[in-house]
Amino acid sequence: LEFRRVLFRSININMNQLRNQTSDTFISPELIEMIQYNSFIQAINNTIFLEGAKKDGIKISGRELDNQIRNVYFSMGFATKKELRKSLKAQGVIYSDFENSVEELALVKAFVDSIHNSVTVTEEDLSNAFSEVNVKHILINSETNSDPNLEVFAQEVYEKIIGGLSFSDAVSQFSSDTTTKEKDGALGWIKYGESIKEFQEVAFSLEKGQISRPVKTDYGYHIIYVLDRREIERPENISDENLRLNLLEQKKDLAINSYLNNYMIDNPLIIKDPSLNAYKSKMEGDLESSVGHYQLILSQNPYAILPHYYIAKIYIALGKKTDALIEFKRADIKANLNPDLDFPELHLA
Repeated sequence: LEFRRVLFRSININMNQLRNQTSDTFISPELIEMIQYNSFIQAINNTIFLEGAKKDGIKISGRELDNQIRNVYFSMGFATKKELRKSLKAQGVIYSDFENSVEELALVKAFVDSIHNSVTVTEEDLSNAFSEVNVKHILINSETNSDPNLEVFAQEVYEKIIGGLSFSDAVSQFSSDTTTKEKDGALGWIKYGESIKEFQEVAFSLEKGQISRPVKTDYGYHIIYVLDRREIERPENISDENLRLNLLEQKKDLAINSYLNNYMIDNPLIIKDPSLNAYKSKMEGDLESSVGHYQLILSQNPYAILPHYYIAKIYIALGKKTDALIEFKRADIKANLNPDLDFPELHLA
């Protein structure tokens, strides 16, 4: 129930923000789909942060809550809390529910701030700010490896490489990273500040041609191979203070992502909703899987129109124009049968 409440709030906030930014009364299907997925991810993250705030014993005082509510109704153009209550009542929103939502958002912010406040910029960060390394890696984790002692197994893989096994063959045989496995483990050029702390510290300490011992991160054990190093030119208009501030923001983002990734490793997220899976697959470039998820929606709701539209758009991207026209035609037939489900984008395609 807590997650569902956070999800609905995220969707409402994002939809309202979009309506405030545009004068159009119609919102395109692509934007709606994006908002729904982003709201889902935002709700997941906020639910995780709420749990962290409660574990850390973070509290919001009555005075802080009153200040937060005052900021909200001022931002909405109301002069008093009474005007806010009246507006919420007209929308069918119970004031106590609104108050709880504001408190939860304040807890999320307080917890995120606590992570941010743990981050500092070191002299090493500053000295490496304009360094890049071109790296490959082998990732060993429990997702594709059943060995009970991954650390020992990763060390054995490292020793095989040192003993003469080519890095490419080691990637092919042992790496759990399906994204880079077909590219011999290549991650490409990485700027300082773009990777998680443990990985970065080792990668930037290696010389060209060196291979690291296994490095433990939230993702598993990495064996890192530095192909090359280079220094990039520092822009003339970046002062030391601005550089420090930029690095601080990068490290704050990395700290948040690391916290979320670590939580997800311990609590894997399984998405069962086919509409969310369809968008996720599409954004990952797996268009065929995306079509499959949209077709699942149609099997569950034969009167749906939007899945035909999304499938048609994918077929256009794949160069399957005949198949796309068939999907548009199916959508058009359903729209004629139920005009309430029709939408302008369908006839602009």
